[in-house]
Amino acid sequence: MAGLAVVHILLLHETGSSNPKGQNGSSKDLVPFSPYYFLKDVASFLVVLAVFAYVVRLYPNYFGHPDNYIPADPLVTPAHIVPEWYFLPFYAILKGVPDKIGGAVAMGLSMGILFLLPYLHKERLTIKAYSARYNFSVYVFIRDVLLRG
Repeated sequence: MAGLAVVHILLLHETGSSNPKGQNGSSKDLVPFSPYYFLKDVASFLVVLAVFAYVVRLYPNYFGHPDNYIPADPLVTPAHIVPEWYFLPFYAILKGVPDKIGGAVAMGLSMGILFLLPYLHKERLTIKAYSARYNFSVYVFIRDVLLRG
């Protein structure tokens, strides 16, 4: 991932970027890569690194499941085996599809659809921030996330 990020930054530096609003305009409307984007990326990286260091130092077991701290016993099968949080979507797909092969295919398709998303997007390089339909769907998504939390 770090290598891809470096390649992305190099390509962005060579070709430039559109302006933040996504409007077509003259070259004076464009935001230069350096120092604006570089300093913004460095600041974001430092914030993420600080949060990561805080969690690792003060709460190292915060994301661990309590069942993982039970001593292993080769004679007893755990009553409820739960995967780690990052495998839960795949676990839900496998449990939701009754056929083993169908579950594996559904799990593969759930990852494969991510590679198709750039090609399924019909309106490339256009800004959605001013669209009422887009704003409404963002508000509905935020409301759903807050209600589930």
